[in-house]
Amino acid sequence: MRRVVSFLVRNWPLKLGSIVLASVLYAGLVLSQNVLVLPDAVPLEISDPPAGAVLLDSLPEVSNITYFAPADVGRGVGADDFRAMVDLSGVQPERTGGQVTVPVRVRAFDTRIVVRDWRPRQVTLRFDPVATLNVPVVVDLGTVPTTLDLGPPAADPPIVTVRGASSVVERVRQAVARMTIDASALNVDRLVDLIAVDQQGEVVSQVQIEPDLVQVRIPVSEREVSRSLPVVPHVVGTLPPGYQLRPIEVDPLAVTVSGEQSVIDEMTSVRTEPIDVAGRTTDLETDVLLAVPAGVEILGDPTASISIGIDAETGSRSFQAGLTLVGARPDRLYTLSVPEVVVTLSGPLSVLGSLDPRTLVTTVDVTDLDAGRHEVPVQLEAPEGTSAGPISPALVGVSISAPPTATPSPSPSVSPTPDATVLFTPSPSPPFAGP
Repeated sequence: MRRVVSFLVRNWPLKLGSIVLASVLYAGLVLSQNVLVLPDAVPLEISDPPAGAVLLDSLPEVSNITYFAPADVGRGVGADDFRAMVDLSGVQPERTGGQVTVPVRVRAFDTRIVVRDWRPRQVTLRFDPVATLNVPVVVDLGTVPTTLDLGPPAADPPIVTVRGASSVVERVRQAVARMTIDASALNVDRLVDLIAVDQQGEVVSQVQIEPDLVQVRIPVSEREVSRSLPVVPHVVGTLPPGYQLRPIEVDPLAVTVSGEQSVIDEMTSVRTEPIDVAGRTTDLETDVLLAVPAGVEILGDPTASISIGIDAETGSRSFQAGLTLVGARPDRLYTLSVPEVVVTLSGPLSVLGSLDPRTLVTTVDVTDLDAGRHEVPVQLEAPEGTSAGPISPALVGVSISAPPTATPSPSPSVSPTPDATVLFTPSPSPPFAGP
C-alpha cells in the first residue's frame, strides 16, 4: 500500500500537468469540430450616439464572424441571429477633434451560441456638430412641353430648414422641388419631395429637410398660336326652282386667328355666321360676322363682306306651234305643206316652264308671191326672256293658186271683198315634249 501511495505522489506536479494538458487538448478537439464561420455580414449599429453630433461616415458591416454552437443549432444560424454594435455612451467627439475609435462588440441572440471572433474588432468614427440652415425652395420645372405656357410656380412653405452635420449643411444652397409637367394643360397643385443641392446643383445627402414636402402650385395653360385661315361663307336655305348661285365673292379671303394650339390645330377654315338665301331670286351683298370656337380670337376685323350672285338656270325646250300667213292676198288660195312646226326656245328654266305654247307666233311671209309652189322660211318671234333656236322644218312649202271661177248670178249693189283662202290653217296645239 505504501508503494502505491509513494508511486502516486512521486513527481505529482508533472503528472497533474499532464492530466490538465490532456483535458485541454481533448476539449479543443471537441470544440474545433463545432467552430463555424458565418457566411453573411452583419450590419453595425450604434448605441447611445452623442447628442449634438452627427456621424459623417457610413458604418461598415461586420464579417468573418466565427462562433461555437451545438450541432443541432449551428447549421441553421444566419445573420439575423447576431447583433453587432458600438457603444458610444460617454463619448464626447468635441474633445477628440470629432474623431473616436471604439471597439466593436458582437453577440448572438441565442445564448447557446458563443461568438469567438469577427472583423473589424474596432472602428474609427468621425463626428460633426449638428447645424441647421434655412434655405429657399426652388421649383425645378424640368422639360416643359412646347405647347404649354406656365405661370410663376409657388411653393408652400417657400423656405425650409436643413439639419445635419455642419460641414455638410454649409454646402447646401437651396431645396429643390423637381416637377414633371405633362401635356394635359391641367394646373399643378400637389405635394412634392425636396432635395438639398449645393451651389453647382449637385445633390447633398446626409441632411434632413424640415418639412421634406412642399405644396407646389403652377398655373398651366396651352400656348397661344396664330395662323392664317381661309374664310368660308356659310350659306343656308334653298333657292326657288330654276335658280342657282354664282361663285361667291368673299372679302377678305383669309383672316388670322389666335388661340390655344390644340384648338387652332383642329381648324382648317373660318366660317361665317349663317347667310340665309331661302326664296331669293336676286343678288345679295352683306357684311356678316365670322364664327370661331370658344377661346379663339380673330386678329383684326371680325366681319367679312359677302357677295352672292343668283342666276336663273338656263336651258332649252321644244314646242309645237301653228303657222300664220303674213301678206296673203284675198284673191288667192294658199295651201301649206305642214299645218305646224316644232320650235326650240332657250332661256331661264323658270320662264320656259311657265310659257304657254298658245302664245307662240310662227309666221310664213307670202307677200308678193305669185301663183305656184314656193319654199318659204318660217319665222318666230321669241317670247320675252327667251331666244329662238332651230325650227323644224325651217322651210314650209306654200302652193298659191287662184280660186275657182263662180257661176255668174245677180249681184247686190254692194258685195264684201273676199278674203284669202288658206288650207291647213293650224290651230293651237299642245306643247311638244322636246328635249
